Amino acid sequence: MASIAGATLWDIEKEAILRTLEMVDGSTSRAAEVLGISPRKIQYRLKEYAEGGASAADED
Repeated sequence: MASIAGATLWDIEKEAILRTLEMVDGSTSRAAEVLGISPRKIQYRLKEYAEGGASAADED
């Protein structure tokens, strides 16, 4: 990610998850450990990304 200025939290979270997954060769459990979230949260987000994702307006 070149810059986070103007990026939504959704975009920042997506970038963090995808980059971490690359770093750990796609292991959701290892990525979750690095990020301090549950593997299920990563799986849920990946499903959302594949479906086109939620917009920032959809987030609470």
